[in-house]
Amino acid sequence: MDQWLDYVPEIKSLRESDAFEIYLTAVRPEVEGWTTHHGLDPDLLTEIEWLRAQDALHDAVDGFTFGVSIDEAPGDGVQKALACLEGTGSKPLMHVPSVGMYWSTKHNYTLSEDEEITRTAETVFLARSRRDICFVIDNFVEIDRGYCVCQGLVDRFYNPKSGSRVVTGLNALMPPDLTITHRYETNTHILLVGENTSYRATLICRRFNDAKAATPNVDTDTFFDSAGICTSLTTGDQQETTLRELLENKESQSGAAPRFFIQQKR
Repeated sequence: MDQWLDYVPEIKSLRESDAFEIYLTAVRPEVEGWTTHHGLDPDLLTEIEWLRAQDALHDAVDGFTFGVSIDEAPGDGVQKALACLEGTGSKPLMHVPSVGMYWSTKHNYTLSEDEEITRTAETVFLARSRRDICFVIDNFVEIDRGYCVCQGLVDRFYNPKSGSRVVTGLNALMPPDLTITHRYETNTHILLVGENTSYRATLICRRFNDAKAATPNVDTDTFFDSAGICTSLTTGDQQETTLRELLENKESQSGAAPRFFIQQKR
């Protein structure tokens, strides 16, 4: 393991050129076959403490790559990584796998696409509101391994798919300088809320896990009952409505496509 440190001077020279940011990622040669995520696991504190104890790395790297498990929300993975690096001056680079091992039947094919799109939407929302953190979405290109399908943002000919439209839509719709204020979960949906001085923006995604609902730290009447514009991130359809109407509408509750809801502050 110590032989790896022989390369630190070369890494440091790359960083000093100001042309690159340098992030270290975990390589696991003991893993045979595929692994569920890349990067450091925030729960493996022994590995992280070892890296932080290497004096040679302090001026040589900007941060470390952390993997977000496919069974946790991207936002939860970010909080774990930030907690690991608190007080170190190092930054996390978040690797977010959007894929699961879904068998190629019609039902699971649709389910996998819905879940991947949801994770993509949350990751883009986080990336746009946390400009200090880099994010990698995986898989970018659709792959059909025969026994399972990874939907990707584009197909194998690089034609845009629904995930690509989600990325494009959020980049076009999100106002600048948003700060994420809270994550709120209902029985059917996840709401990720960001604010700036003029707007409150809410990403509405279908809920796929059994996490407990969180209490919003905003004025609930204003939050749920103020009118705004809701945009489907896969079709581009828009309507003027309120969050309460959206979440209480049965047809809306059954929808899987993520939506972007924006309210102007008064």
